[in-house]
Amino acid sequence: HQFLQLLTWLPFETVEKGIAFLIGFYLIYNAIVVTMVFITSLFSEPLIASVEERHFKEDEVIRDHVFRSVGYTVKDSVIFMIASLIAFPLLFIPVLNIVVQIALWMWLIKDTMSYDAAALVYEKVEQEEIKQHRFAIWVISFTTALFNFIPVFNIFGPYFGEISMFHYLKSIKK
Repeated sequence: HQFLQLLTWLPFETVEKGIAFLIGFYLIYNAIVVTMVFITSLFSEPLIASVEERHFKEDEVIRDHVFRSVGYTVKDSVIFMIASLIAFPLLFIPVLNIVVQIALWMWLIKDTMSYDAAALVYEKVEQEEIKQHRFAIWVISFTTALFNFIPVFNIFGPYFGEISMFHYLKSIKK
């Protein structure tokens, strides 16, 4: 009985409205993250071209994979949103909620940005080549995912991840 009084004392009239608010906030924030990753993926070629001019003048960025890269990003975004909905109940478990959210963001960032960066480095993107360096790519993805917890900085997180993966893949290609 006291638990019910506590729930009605909260700013929501019912538990239903409270959970609906949380689901809405969660979906909107994840949609913002997916949108930022998508925009970064869409504009990765011009972004990386400017980085290339400064740091890799002797090399050339491959520009043949733009549409395939966008298709890959759309596929990963849909999978991410479905996984987010499935994992939503886990967000009510303290500590596990942070681990689950970071894991979801890391997967999205790793899968999308490693492909984008590899598409700008290699003539033919081989998943085996990316898998050989999975630890470094996961570390870059983890660092990029942490940006999503800091307002304002989260806008720059995907760009940091894209540039970092490009630099890393360029350095191991040499």
